[in-house]
Amino acid sequence: MAIKTILWATDGSESAQKAGAMVKQLKEGFPQAKVVALYVQDQLIYPPETLVPEDATDALNAQSFVEQQVFSLFERTPDIEFMVAEGQPSAQINKIAEKIHADLIVIGSHGYTAWDRFVLGSASRHLLDHTTYPVLVVR
Repeated sequence: MAIKTILWATDGSESAQKAGAMVKQLKEGFPQAKVVALYVQDQLIYPPETLVPEDATDALNAQSFVEQQVFSLFERTPDIEFMVAEGQPSAQINKIAEKIHADLIVIGSHGYTAWDRFVLGSASRHLLDHTTYPVLVVR
């Protein structure tokens, strides 16, 4: 099986960083593969209509932090792309996977705290239940 496009869904968490390390290993095995690192700004956490200036700054800081992590792991190479989407994470991951014709989605097993997982649910679990793309969940 040839892997041409890998979608790495990252939120900057420790679990997502482990997934990034796995993507890096996959990239070594499939050097021709393009990697798209996707950060989804969950609107449940920062609904647009409720953003006050400090929340907007927090959201931008989170995006910047994740982008910095991506490029520090992979350095800036032409076959690494960083994308940002807003909305429900698993739905956006699925939508972007379709748009870029992903051969594989790589995601960390959890990114939220235990309380947030209880309240919001797990993006990786929801993705597994609703996608037709191959998914590698990294613990």
